[in-house]
Amino acid sequence: MADTERLKNRMIPAIKGTLGLFISPQAEVFQVDQSHINTVILNPEKFGITTQEIESAYAKHKEPIGVEGSAREEILCNLVMQGWIRLRRYIKPQEQWSITVNELNERTRAFLHDWATKMLSGEMGFREDDLHKPVVITSIATGMTECSQISEIAAPGFTQAQ
Repeated sequence: MADTERLKNRMIPAIKGTLGLFISPQAEVFQVDQSHINTVILNPEKFGITTQEIESAYAKHKEPIGVEGSAREEILCNLVMQGWIRLRRYIKPQEQWSITVNELNERTRAFLHDWATKMLSGEMGFREDDLHKPVVITSIATGMTECSQISEIAAPGFTQAQ
């Protein structure tokens, strides 16, 4: 990396707190406001669901709309099973990225590789400045969890299914 690129990268603010993101089935990365479920509730059309479907899930679980309980779990799991990827950067109890995918296949690996590369370079207007930041990837389809580091996900070999 050239010195000017390195300096430019340092001028992009490093993430200090928590951060929530979604990656769409079309590989579009976008930031969530407040919580993942709140983002879905405020933008159901973006996720290909209706307000009625959201209300039905909350009614089924006898929960107020927006509560982070069983209805939230159902709605977000259904989105992940449709190809959405949920990402959250936590600072407590441990600093790490938590990622939920339906299946960790070559397609989702490619999406995550692209995301990690952008996070480390600051392409999204903010950057992860810790190359060794832990990343925990959970697959709904298999129930398996894979632990890694963001630099390993940004490495070219990550895109190949293990």
